[in-house]
Order: sequence, then C-alpha cells, then structure tokens
Amino acid sequence: MTNGVAAALTVTADILGGQLEWAHTLHEHTSRLPTLRDGIDNNAVVAAQLVSGWAEAELKSVKEVESPGEGEGIVVRDGISRVGVARVDGELCRVSAICPHLGGVVK
Repeated sequence: MTNGVAAALTVTADILGGQLEWAHTLHEHTSRLPTLRDGIDNNAVVAAQLVSGWAEAELKSVKEVESPGEGEGIVVRDGISRVGVARVDGELCRVSAICPHLGGVVK
C-alpha cells in the first residue's frame, strides 16, 4: 500500500505515453517475476528471524539486564510477556515487543 500512489502514477504515465524520471525504479522491480524458489527462500528467512527473535527475548529476563542508555532500547522477558524497554528523554519507557501483524518480536 505504501507504493500504491507511485504505482498508479507510473501506470497512468505508461498508458498516456509520458515519462516519470523516478518510474524506472518501479519498472525494474516488476520486470522480474519471482520464482517459487524465491518465495520459499524469502519465507525461510522470515521464519528464521521470527524464531530467533523469540529465542533472544526468552533468554533475557528484565531482572538480568541493565537499563538501556539514552536513545537505546532492548527486548526482554518480563514474566511471560516480551517487553521493549527504551530510554527516551531520560524516561524509561516500556511497550509490548510483539508485532501485531505476524506476532514476531520487534528489534
């Protein structure tokens, strides 16, 4: 969806015979159709990142880690919850570290 407007402008320019300077970037990405192997490889990478994120968060308990410095953040386990902890403007902030999209642990 983030490229929807750019794609619409590119398609419109193609139909009307116009040229958009930046449109070649979109054309490069659509000229090569992904293979089944590409899809499997990409999904394997995502699955590995999902598992490693959960494993890393499982190994770090909130009681075992030092408080992050200004502008830094960490993901830790607080009981059964995965929590993102960051220091912003001197204040320690805590948020859920679970992405609502696919349930991965954010970095």
